[in-house]
Amino acid sequence: MCARCGVPLDRPDVQRCQSCLMHPPDFRRAAAVFEYGGLARDLVLRLKYGREFHLSRPLGLAMAAAAHGARLGAMEGSVVVPVPLTPARLYARGYNQAALLGKTVARAAGLDFCPGAMMRVRDPGPQGHHTRRERQERVAGCFAVTGPGKQAIAGREVLLCDDVMTTGATTSECARVLLAAGASAVDVVVFARARK
Repeated sequence: MCARCGVPLDRPDVQRCQSCLMHPPDFRRAAAVFEYGGLARDLVLRLKYGREFHLSRPLGLAMAAAAHGARLGAMEGSVVVPVPLTPARLYARGYNQAALLGKTVARAAGLDFCPGAMMRVRDPGPQGHHTRRERQERVAGCFAVTGPGKQAIAGREVLLCDDVMTTGATTSECARVLLAAGASAVDVVVFARARK
C-alpha cells in the first residue's frame, strides 16, 4: 500500500502512489484494514445501510489494530474524530457509521473520542462518478470544526475515522480543516480503501 494514503499498489517496490507524489493529501498517513470489495464491501454496506450495529465492534477493533500497526498518531494523547454526516443525512439514517467505528477505535486504543469535533456544513451530493479533482472541488468548504471541537483537538494529534476511503478527497479536506483549527497532525484509519 502507499505509505502516505494507504491505496493498494500493484508493485511492492513502490512506496508512494503517483497521486501522493504529485498532490500529497493534507493528512500525514492513512491505513486501511482491507481493500474495498468483496466481503469488506458487504460488511461496510451492512453497517452503513443495514443497521447491523453489532458489526461496528469487530470492524472498529480491526481498524484500531491497523492504526496501531501503522503507528498512526502518537496514539497516547491523540483524539479520535469521525468524519461527520450532514444533519439531514444523520437524521434520515439515524446514526453515523463512522462515529460507531470511531468509538470502538478510541475505546480499544485508550484514546479520547470526540464525535462532535467536526460538522458537515454543506453536502457535496453524490460523489461516485466524479474524478479525484472534481471530488476535491466539491468537498471544499463542506466541513467545519465546532467550538468544543477546537478545544478538544488544540495541539493534539487527531486520528480521523471513516468506513471507506475512495479518492481521499473527503479525508484530506477534513484534515485540512482540523489542522487549520489547531490539530498538530492528522492521520486517517478506515475499514476499507478503494483503488483510485
